[in-house]
Amino acid sequence: MTHDARLLAMLRERAGQDISGAELAERLGVSRTTVWNHVESLRREGYVIEASTHRGYRFVSSPDRMLPDEIHRDLRTKWLGRTLWCYRETDSTNDIALARAAEGAPEGAIVLAEAQRRGRGRFHRKWLAPPETSILASVILRPELHPSLVSQLVIVAAVAVAETLHSLHHLDAHIKWPNDVHVGGRKIAGILAELSAEAEQINYAVIGIGLNVNTTASQLAKTIRTTATSLQIELGHAVSRLELLRDLLRHLERWYERWRRDGFAPIKARWAELSASLGRRVEVVSGTAKTTGLVADLDDDGALVLRLDSGLIRKVASGDMTVVG
Repeated sequence: MTHDARLLAMLRERAGQDISGAELAERLGVSRTTVWNHVESLRREGYVIEASTHRGYRFVSSPDRMLPDEIHRDLRTKWLGRTLWCYRETDSTNDIALARAAEGAPEGAIVLAEAQRRGRGRFHRKWLAPPETSILASVILRPELHPSLVSQLVIVAAVAVAETLHSLHHLDAHIKWPNDVHVGGRKIAGILAELSAEAEQINYAVIGIGLNVNTTASQLAKTIRTTATSLQIELGHAVSRLELLRDLLRHLERWYERWRRDGFAPIKARWAELSASLGRRVEVVSGTAKTTGLVADLDDDGALVLRLDSGLIRKVASGDMTVVG
């Protein structure tokens, strides 16, 4: 444990009370000047620590930032998120996670960032988020799975995101095929799966999750203000990103373990309950092709099963879906 972390733990254990610099210095085995330097380091991270010449130091509050100590402090998972890399800014959390996975990072390791310069979604579309407003996470998984079925992991993550929004903030969240979560018909989260695989087996997969949390309406790009939303927009106030992340990881671990134990059937059943399109008429655009039909099911490979007007059943593997009836 670093001196910063040890000092933070000492201040936390007597939160709201004064602790003298002399006592902290003695317990850390350092000088009072060194204590001051560590306090300043914690303040730069966003911790509020009051200081008085006569009374010493007092812990006031923690920042709502993606810091390993803060995430781990109340994390109720068994293995997911126990290894973390957190960045102020990076090009892409998925890129870093793919590199870490190639180096042997354990299953459940997560890369987090406060901002991304080149965040991406499907079809290399940009994922834009103002700094320190969202959850930008990439989870390393090592499932025993054929590469053609990787979309099952996307559905697992989508179910976990939707359930988190339901349970923690009572939002009516729905899954929009293939990889988005919507609230009130507007996108609040997107999921991107990338992998390294052999012909018959995935070596590792990275599941990227972007979730709009405290983004304000004015911070959304003008081009998406009518189609995107955030928790703050929906609730009318800011929420704790740390609490939301911890709850999301708990739900994700639970659904991933159920998927490994029981297969895709229970995941697909929960997707059906959370789906924004099951039983509805949709149009799917894939390249220049358009397919219109009633959503009948989700196949095990993640394809949307449509019943066409002619009565024929057609599977659509990818594309942009719009509900039309």
